[in-house]
Amino acid sequence: MIEYAEKMDLDKLVLTCIHCGFCLQSCPTYRILGYEPDSPRGRLYLIRALLEKRIELGEKIVEHLYKCIVCRGCETACPSSVRFGILMDMTRSQITKKYRFPLLQAIGLKLGAKVLVSHINLLRYLLTFNRLLQKIGIEYLVRLLPKPLSELDYLMPPSPSSRIYYPKIQEVIKPVTNKKLSVGFLQGCLMEAALPWVNRAVIRILLANGCEVITPRGQTCCGAASLHEGFIEYAKKLARKNIDVFENVNVDFILASASGCVATLKMYDELLKDDPEYAGKARKFKRKVRDFSELLLEIGMNKNLGPVNLTTTFHDSCGLAHAQKITQQPRIILRAIPGLSIIEMKDSDLCCGAGGLNWLFHPEITKETLMMKLKNAAATGASTIAVSNIPCYLNISRGIKRLKIKMNVVHYAELLDKSYRSAKLY
Repeated sequence: MIEYAEKMDLDKLVLTCIHCGFCLQSCPTYRILGYEPDSPRGRLYLIRALLEKRIELGEKIVEHLYKCIVCRGCETACPSSVRFGILMDMTRSQITKKYRFPLLQAIGLKLGAKVLVSHINLLRYLLTFNRLLQKIGIEYLVRLLPKPLSELDYLMPPSPSSRIYYPKIQEVIKPVTNKKLSVGFLQGCLMEAALPWVNRAVIRILLANGCEVITPRGQTCCGAASLHEGFIEYAKKLARKNIDVFENVNVDFILASASGCVATLKMYDELLKDDPEYAGKARKFKRKVRDFSELLLEIGMNKNLGPVNLTTTFHDSCGLAHAQKITQQPRIILRAIPGLSIIEMKDSDLCCGAGGLNWLFHPEITKETLMMKLKNAAATGASTIAVSNIPCYLNISRGIKRLKIKMNVVHYAELLDKSYRSAKLY
């Protein structure tokens, strides 16, 4: 099953596991299903058995390996620093080469992980049409479609404004105040299509902090969906394109609004380490990548903040807490906002169930995981759930809408944007 060079890396990664079980309670699928093969430890056993040719790759094995949300919560819990996320990416890469998926799943995987993510304009037009359906009140028609198409209302978060269409972001936007530095902005595929107002809030904040914002033309998806669903070669293609595009603009830092995108950008050096032409370029690229919260605190955030009188609880998105090990920076930013009260929820770093395409192929797991998250969030009594990643925003929004919970979902940058507006910075 495994090609020789990749098998050597997988062997090393698998053998770092000491089978202690600390990962079990951090794993949403194990907490829901309670079945060892659906835990990180159990999946490692399966991968090792495949490597050693003790079992054959079949439907049940693939099901266990694809039920994993790749939230990487197990990595945070692991005392042996097992790199489970990379291990799963490599294993799925081999599965997509060797295994014949059922037709609908094969189509869904290729559409979600290859076609739509590399056609950003098509995705923008589709989701602009979705916003139009919302405005005229017939978005419920999507839920009347047969499964899995009925799950597409996942991509229809409620817009905070009356706008339906958002023009493209200008390529170069200069700050009104003295320029401190230049930031390259990756708009993302799903982020720009589904939550364009968040991208614009982040850009306004960067400008208010003296950053010139360059959104270079020709950029593409970060590659997260391709990488995590088993299309590593396609993810490499996307990574090379982004490296080339950003290499042609003179910027000090590179960031994106979605923490999952940033986590993937920070993996480009690992992804292209064996590429003689791009390995060095990828290392140079990674050195410039920052999460939004990282950058603001690194450059010294503009603290001319106005009041935002509401209560919020913060969901630690997996792409931030587990993939980047960033938990405090967003909280520092939020605590600086006058009038904003932060109430911590139980298990704030437990996945909400939105990773990858699980919401499409294993909606029951996504639903059960989301219920745990919403129960903990609602128990705080907060009016708002702040997140940092787009799948979390979409998934939690859908759960709140379906269950009619009286809470709102925001990207935490929207709260800072509101504070700057309150202070009349723009």
